[in-house]
Amino acid sequence: MKSVQTVAAALPILALLGGCASEMRTHGFLPVAERLAQVEAGVDTRGSVQRKIGRPSTDAAFDDSTWYYVSSVVEHNSFRAPKVVERTVLEVVFDDVGLVTELNRYGLEDGKVIDLETRTTPTYGRQLTILEQVLGNLGAVSTEQLLSE
Repeated sequence: MKSVQTVAAALPILALLGGCASEMRTHGFLPVAERLAQVEAGVDTRGSVQRKIGRPSTDAAFDDSTWYYVSSVVEHNSFRAPKVVERTVLEVVFDDVGLVTELNRYGLEDGKVIDLETRTTPTYGRQLTILEQVLGNLGAVSTEQLLSE
């Protein structure tokens, strides 16, 4: 009977611990190494690169001279924000004629953290504490102004 009680008490704890397990998810597309080895600088064009390794995840913002293949592994936990644990970016650079000039591979360690959304508006000037804000208005309103309203 005691072992049944022990198991019954342990089940909620095990369920909670199971909910805390992290889940790894892969996002994006990175070409297979064997196919990537077939791409040669000075030989391949945009069309042959597309046939060999597929369409890129994105291309350069202002021209079509660079293609990017991006893959990320993200760790998701129950109570924490998702965390990128691995990111690989393959950069394929083309010249004016459309031939491949460079193949570059970048990892997470090569990147820079950019805060795209902070949901705060920067203010300039002196930052006031809560106490300064509350006490700063004392005496700013005269009794005539209070009585007239």
